[in-house]
Amino acid sequence: MKKLFIVLALISSQAFAVNYQSNTSNFVISDMARDGSRVYYNCDSVEDKVEKLLTDMGAIVKNVRCSGGIDRNSRIFTPAFVRVSYDTLSSEIAGNVSASIMTVNLNERSNCHINNTVFKAVKKNFEISSVNMRSCFRPSQRTMIQVDVLK
Repeated sequence: MKKLFIVLALISSQAFAVNYQSNTSNFVISDMARDGSRVYYNCDSVEDKVEKLLTDMGAIVKNVRCSGGIDRNSRIFTPAFVRVSYDTLSSEIAGNVSASIMTVNLNERSNCHINNTVFKAVKKNFEISSVNMRSCFRPSQRTMIQVDVLK
């Protein structure tokens, strides 16, 4: 009877015994927005945004590197090239980490272009059950991403 109670308690809490999986993502943050305007980012802000978004989704960020973007020493601006390594929870790897499906709201007053680009580039490495994401027409629009993710 005691074993049955423990099994039912685990099932009802929707907790999973999972472990972490290592991932690497490479992507470009385009300099062209949907409205036709050009937008460039400095690499410090790109690295901060990538790390924050991944951490908010439950990842453990190991390293974020950005190149390109706004060059401090010249007037040459290019898209930002990002390489990031991080760990995400995976239910396919048996482990001793307890996790469940959590709703994460990635809302911000602006920065829709960069946040949506980063999310689209890394989402394949997360176990996501649903996504509600508002597309952005202008780069400075409000970011609204709601995701149910293993966290």
